[in-house]
Amino acid sequence: MATEYCRIEVTCPEDRAEALAEKIFKAKLAACVHISSPFKTIYEWDGKIEHGCEVTLALNTHRDKYAEIEAFMRANHPFECPSITMHLIDNGYKEYFKWIDDSLAG
Repeated sequence: MATEYCRIEVTCPEDRAEALAEKIFKAKLAACVHISSPFKTIYEWDGKIEHGCEVTLALNTHRDKYAEIEAFMRANHPFECPSITMHLIDNGYKEYFKWIDDSLAG
């Protein structure tokens, strides 16, 4: 079966983004990690409305890395219940996929 590619998105506080991204990258869990501009967030937690500022980490990787990335985030993310979503990539530039493969090798 051919390798399946995906983008895994994780939101986190801006002040933790680079450290998380670097650990993910060094562990060869993603070929690259894009960090978005900060955005405001409003959500309910423990019965209270919370306001915050977060960024999105977008990890370009192989689909079979998802479980390892989720486990990594659960162990390293500052939130008790982080937003972690996987989006399958069904098509794209083949040379970019080759680059992902080469980046994640060994």
